[in-house]
Amino acid sequence: MAPTKAKTIVYRYNDNAKSDEEEFDLNGRFAIPERNALLLRHGKLWKTVRLKRESRSSNQIPVVRVFLIDHIIE
Repeated sequence: MAPTKAKTIVYRYNDNAKSDEEEFDLNGRFAIPERNALLLRHGKLWKTVRLKRESRSSNQIPVVRVFLIDHIIE
């Protein structure tokens, strides 16, 4: 997805739908993490396991769902 396009990013932690956290990116400044990327959120390290891009219609802002799991340092 082009970085200059508006989008909503929804982060889901450990496959728990109640943990969904939305970030509205009006100016397209937020990068979408790649699969297996490590993210620091809420003071904790998370690993991206899956991405799902949703386009409801051409007139609506696309949604990118980012699925995260705990990153365990070995």
